[in-house]
Amino acid sequence: MGHERRQWMTEAKLRALWNSNRTFDEIAAANERSQGWRPSRAAVKRKFERMGLPPRHARHNDLLPWRVRPEHNASRLRLMLQAESRNRQGLDLSPSDRSRMNVLNDLLFGRGAFLVVAYSPVVGFYLTERLEVDQDIIRQPHDQALADQLNDLSDHGTDH
Repeated sequence: MGHERRQWMTEAKLRALWNSNRTFDEIAAANERSQGWRPSRAAVKRKFERMGLPPRHARHNDLLPWRVRPEHNASRLRLMLQAESRNRQGLDLSPSDRSRMNVLNDLLFGRGAFLVVAYSPVVGFYLTERLEVDQDIIRQPHDQALADQLNDLSDHGTDH
């Protein structure tokens, strides 16, 4: 006995629902009305991914790779990194986002020493001197231990 392949509505209809900002639940319900079966929200999401449509919600993992504690969510540096991430994704920026990006640029590059943004669950977001391991405007979590070792070496080198 064979497995019955469930049918999706046409890609044109799916794109129209996507473009009208319907939720995945609403799209699943529309598919059920049209094709007689209801996919899960995850199945709808995967279908859109296979169709090459962008994610519904922009991710900021490129510049916010840390698991940020709730008490640090409102940090000015976090908001500045989100604005820069939106800019890199080509999204429209609000006047506040543009202002945050200008301030971030001034902080990182305009004070004579090049800085990066780092994060610690204890102290939150902070600025620190840019090192060889830093490849962007942030210090990646996996580079933090190496940066700490380099700082320790340079501290010991100045004691002699």
